[in-house]
Amino acid sequence: MTDNPRLLFVCVHNAGRSQMAAGYLTELAHGAIEDWELGDPAGKGIETVRRVRDDIRGRVQTLIDELLPDELLPDNL
Repeated sequence: MTDNPRLLFVCVHNAGRSQMAAGYLTELAHGAIEDWELGDPAGKGIETVRRVRDDIRGRVQTLIDELLPDELLPDNL
């Protein structure tokens, strides 16, 4: 793992916007902001899907912790 910042782009309709944003990020940041290597759960059993899900959740939580101070989080989270 590197000390470079990471950023996640998500496209809710899978129309390619997240891929475009990620491509621009890689190009404009000259690779200084790393892609997440994630297992592909397609066609795998439920245990693999759960492992990938848990990995993603942990990474997102770490990102939130790094980017958003606790005092800005709503009380109900």
